[in-house]
Amino acid sequence: MKFKKYNLILFATLASLSNIFVDPIKAEKNVCYYSNPREFKSCTRKENKKIVPKYPLNIESQAGRMLYFMIWKGDEAPLTALAVGNEFVALELSSSNGENLTVISKNKTSNFWNGALGKKFNSKKVITINSEDIISWGFSSKKEPAPVAACLVNCKWSLSRFYFSYLDDYGNKQTLRGQNHTNDYQGAYIIQNLFRNISNLESGLSRSSSQIINKKLLNTERRVDIIANIIKAPNSTKDSCLEANKNKFPDLTDKYKKLYKLINPLRANLGLNSSNKFKPICS
Repeated sequence: MKFKKYNLILFATLASLSNIFVDPIKAEKNVCYYSNPREFKSCTRKENKKIVPKYPLNIESQAGRMLYFMIWKGDEAPLTALAVGNEFVALELSSSNGENLTVISKNKTSNFWNGALGKKFNSKKVITINSEDIISWGFSSKKEPAPVAACLVNCKWSLSRFYFSYLDDYGNKQTLRGQNHTNDYQGAYIIQNLFRNISNLESGLSRSSSQIINKKLLNTERRVDIIANIIKAPNSTKDSCLEANKNKFPDLTDKYKKLYKLINPLRANLGLNSSNKFKPICS
């Protein structure tokens, strides 16, 4: 009787453990990874799959092999923003490791099929944002009628709008707004999926700006202090500025200058007075 009772307890224990330790191979089969819009489109066609980013990842405009996917900056409607001959700002979203978001903005001239094949680049701007500096984001999508003669198979067009807000190096809030026009309605949600995974926030939720700025300030001051101790000239006698061994440490000296300029703007965004703890590099 005791042996039977022991078997029942053992069976119940093993059963509960099986719910905790999921077979990694089985779990892997329930995941579909993507690193670009075409792979995301493929993932949306598979049932009961969790769609997860695979880094490095890149989202940019493309047209070909039955996929039209256009992403650009601003609020103007696609027929206005992407009309042939008009200039618009094409966007490219990428991440190398999931810990940052790189946004490339390119001034582009539309010359065919709503800008997808516009090749004239007038300027280019690149910003990289730490995932922890993202304050909030939003995404919405609606189905649209297909443009005339734009699709010969079963396409489901949509226009999506999105934004994300973040703090720059000085602790100032910046917001980028953009749109996406595609012939694959489900595929538009690649932007939502990426933002959620990068930021670890749900749409509409936000982080505390003051907490982010305070963390940036502490990290910046720590780095400035470390660099100052490395580059400081051994026989320095000045109190008003930092005498640096520029010839021996040119790169670190430049890094110190850049970081030093961030401290008081960060303090100002926290409502703190300017600090005299750190000194500028002597001229």
